[in-house]
Amino acid sequence: MTNPLKRHHRQEGRHTPNLWPGWLVAPAALILVGALALGLSHGADALLTSENTGKKPVSVQDVSYRLAST
Repeated sequence: MTNPLKRHHRQEGRHTPNLWPGWLVAPAALILVGALALGLSHGADALLTSENTGKKPVSVQDVSYRLAST
């Protein structure tokens, strides 16, 4: 049995390149990107839905009034 990772001597003429690492890298990259997207969405959700830290809620009108008066 031959080792698939071992480089073969260059042959003249047509030959098929060994592309099996692409079939390993592509699914791994998709899984990594999916896990990253899932983590970012859960992190953003946790950040946006976190409990108030005891500060008084401010309405949008108060913020716009305060910005206009400065």
